[in-house]
Amino acid sequence: MKGARLLEASHLGACTELMASLPLFQRYGLTQEKARVALLGAQERQEPVWVAESDAGGVLGLAWVQPLGLFMRSPYLKWLAVAPGVHGGGVGKQLLRAAEEAARAFFERRFVDWLREDLRIGRDVEVDVRWTE
Repeated sequence: MKGARLLEASHLGACTELMASLPLFQRYGLTQEKARVALLGAQERQEPVWVAESDAGGVLGLAWVQPLGLFMRSPYLKWLAVAPGVHGGGVGKQLLRAAEEAARAFFERRFVDWLREDLRIGRDVEVDVRWTE
């Protein structure tokens, strides 16, 4: 497994095929075309869609995160899908880790922007924000 990376145009066909093949998404009426439109919309809105690839470049899964999610307050995991043949192999864990790191980075940037704009801290002031657990 190569690791998680952001969705690229070359992933789109395999991602939509995976989504449309999964029973959960079928239950909600998701087709390849609906998945394609949704993923293109996510890219347009700059919502990260992470893709896990096999060493050969095949799509093993994806995670779509809406940084501001519901009520514009916290990240929302819109979709998480893992190919049936790789369940239990760490693909979902890898995708969730990438999604969490992206959410942290988004909120760190947003907090720094708030400090600078709303509190009028000058751009010449070094602001160091780190997420701690």
